[in-house]
Amino acid sequence: MAKILLAVLVLAALARPSAAADPSVDALAGSPVFSDQAFQDFVETVYGYKGPAGDALRAPAYRDAVAAPAPVPKKGAYVYVSILPRLAGGAALAAELERSAGFILTGRRYLVSGGVKRVRLNGWVKAWAVEALRYNPGVAGLRVGFAKPPAAAL
Repeated sequence: MAKILLAVLVLAALARPSAAADPSVDALAGSPVFSDQAFQDFVETVYGYKGPAGDALRAPAYRDAVAAPAPVPKKGAYVYVSILPRLAGGAALAAELERSAGFILTGRRYLVSGGVKRVRLNGWVKAWAVEALRYNPGVAGLRVGFAKPPAAAL
C-alpha cells in the first residue's frame, strides 16, 4: 500500500511540470511584453499590418490660412525628367511627348530587375508641361529632377 501511495505522489509531482509546458497555454499572455507599445509597433510592422498598404487614410492637414497659389514657372524654364514608359521600348512615346509637351530626349537608361528589362527615357521638358506628362496614358512613372539644362535646350 505504501508503494502505491508513493507511486501516486511521484506521478503527481512529475505531471505538474508537464502541465506548465502545455503548448495550449500561452506563457506570454498577461505579461508586460504585450503591453509595451514599441513592441506592438514592431510586431505590426514585421507582419505587414502597418505600412503604406495597411494605413488608414490620413486626415488632411487643416490650416488657418489659405495656401498660396503654386508658383508659375518662368517662360522657357526646363526641368530634367526621367520617364518610365508603360509599353516596352518607348520610341513612339518619346516622339509623342516631343510633339505634345516639347520633350527633349537626352538618352535612355536600361534597367534589369528580376530578369525584366525596362527602359527609362531621360530628357528635358518645359516646366509647364510636367503635369501633362503625369497624366499621359503612355507614362507609367515620372521622376522630376533639378539640374541645369544644356545650352542647346534653351
